[in-house]
Amino acid sequence: MRFLDSDFNILFLQPARQFEYLGVNLERLRHVARFGVISLRSLPRRLRNTGLVVNCVDTSVAARRILELAASLGVPRLYLFDGIYDVANAYRNAAHRRANQMDPLLYTHVACVDRWSCEAYAALGVRTHAWLPARAAPAPTGDETSPRSRTAGFLIATARTPVFDKGERLRLEKLITLTVAALERMGADYRFRIGDRELLKSLGISPGDNDTAESFAKSILRYQCLITTPSTIATTAMLAGTPTATLDYRDAPLTQQTGWRIHQSTDLDGALASMLRPAADRMTFQAREIAHLSAPAPVEDFILDAAGLGSRSRQPITEASRAGSVSLDYPLRWAYVNWFKRFRKRL
Repeated sequence: MRFLDSDFNILFLQPARQFEYLGVNLERLRHVARFGVISLRSLPRRLRNTGLVVNCVDTSVAARRILELAASLGVPRLYLFDGIYDVANAYRNAAHRRANQMDPLLYTHVACVDRWSCEAYAALGVRTHAWLPARAAPAPTGDETSPRSRTAGFLIATARTPVFDKGERLRLEKLITLTVAALERMGADYRFRIGDRELLKSLGISPGDNDTAESFAKSILRYQCLITTPSTIATTAMLAGTPTATLDYRDAPLTQQTGWRIHQSTDLDGALASMLRPAADRMTFQAREIAHLSAPAPVEDFILDAAGLGSRSRQPITEASRAGSVSLDYPLRWAYVNWFKRFRKRL
């Protein structure tokens, strides 16, 4: 296969559906974008004429190789985070054993979810932009009631992959058990939202107590408080005005802070009671932690500006600009890794 025309400025390394899932408005970008690499043989030449390479899977070795080539040619590179940057997940998740997330840093532009990433990468000279992926946004509701007026009490939740070794699993199980015991002493209402089957089994949580019937963005609007492992769902909860506590069970930096922290030295009875009657200073702290997400500019503007096409974002998308475009779902294949190794030998 080949590029059907040469008049494109932005190369997205994954299929269009992945960026649509994140919430990128592709209608504003289709006239200047291509999705997936179509011709491996002509890639170096095409990259020289490309204004920007966009990636949303930094742990893909194939994508990393293409980004390295783009960097060697001086082409700007942009990364879209799909959630908060978590240090433990970046370095200890077995799924990332081929490549640690954001190490090395290959980007000139980064769209970040958490405030720490926005500030840290900006300090390194990277242009940053605060943005909220679609899945992290609280569900819209016409009911403007406060969390204290919600019907359910505490939701105890975890990230999709909350532990990375046996020791972490044991510590998390113990911390959740202690938290549940404190809630029982208070007579508080609580439920779980845990996807890890081993954790569900070890904690003896029945399916009826595991609230996974609807999206987190919708379910959090029924709860007064959230207790969670480090996860983007904490951002969603804080944006919904929910008092939020982070379960701290590992020796790793926390890039996202919440109004409360729960660890083995925490006065659990006092902390949990204070979440039901949150002090203004704690809620103010939470609001400041997510203030950068209160009214972010569209991420499409950031992408177009990174490609040097800011003015083109106002141009109408005509049928002529769509003609002859390649399939938007053409995937980035792992075969690119072997191709790049062969290509480097010819450099």
